[in-house]
Amino acid sequence: MDTPGGVLAFTAFLRKTAAWSTTAALALSLAACSGQPEETTTAEATTTSSSPGNNFGSSAADGGTDAPGDSPTGISSSSAPGEAPHGISPFRGSDANAPSQPRPAPDPPPAPGSSGRSTGPPLRNDEANSRFVTVDNPSSLSVVVNKQRPLFPLDYAPSGLVKAPVTSAVTGESALLRDDTAAAAGKMFDAAAADGINLTLLSGYRSYRSQLATYNRWVIRLGSVAEADRVSARPGYSEHQTGLALDIGVASGTCSLQPCFADLPAAEWARDNAHKFGYIVRHQPGYYAITGFTPEPWHLRYIGVQDATAMKKRGIHTLEEYFGLPPAPRY
Repeated sequence: MDTPGGVLAFTAFLRKTAAWSTTAALALSLAACSGQPEETTTAEATTTSSSPGNNFGSSAADGGTDAPGDSPTGISSSSAPGEAPHGISPFRGSDANAPSQPRPAPDPPPAPGSSGRSTGPPLRNDEANSRFVTVDNPSSLSVVVNKQRPLFPLDYAPSGLVKAPVTSAVTGESALLRDDTAAAAGKMFDAAAADGINLTLLSGYRSYRSQLATYNRWVIRLGSVAEADRVSARPGYSEHQTGLALDIGVASGTCSLQPCFADLPAAEWARDNAHKFGYIVRHQPGYYAITGFTPEPWHLRYIGVQDATAMKKRGIHTLEEYFGLPPAPRY
């Protein structure tokens, strides 16, 4: 320490110590001014919190199950068709007092005459329908409904139902058709009248409930479900429910909805001319193994002039064959 080198070394040491002390004091002063402790890592910064209101229930993937006989989670069997399911809560956490999350704005109400669940074209025109040409969409002219192809949903109801501008033997919903179907029916009935054939509408649109009543009457009348299935569609499986089908007869009432109607000039006229107006005879003789129904020369289905004419020219007798779908002889 008495040597010059020792003095110089000791002086350097004192300078470094002073610098460290000044830095530490400055850090403590800044911490005191900010109100934060020296250790800034807190439980909030290191723990991921979970808001109880964000727990919206469970799914099968995370262990949620339904008791045998119960409705699926969040859906009440008492919900009416077209209504929002009962029993869905925005909060299902363990804390019953936790605040619920804000509910989203409700969807706009469905259009009159609609179940609110169809996804068909908003307009009935060539452009709209060309975008929805599908055998599955109940709003499409090309929808195929048979014993293996129910409507979705089963209680589907079309929009745009209007009273058909034709001679009718029925009133109420049975006198209604989809607007495009009704317009074509008016032209067809007028053309038939010009040829001396006075057609009459015997049945048009049928709702799910109406088809249920119709089917049950056939079960009672024929004595079994198996026999009823040969002549009547179950509810949710009927073309009448789409608003695209109608049953025709003659003004005199001769052979109405009977096999003998096939021998009348009206049935012959329909077989030869219905395609010009976009209609086909849906259930023809010899095709029970494909359509699942006995012949109905009175049952006409609207599919549009283009497809109806193509089927006529190519000698195709069923929609199943035309669209390359499998036969549907039974449910």
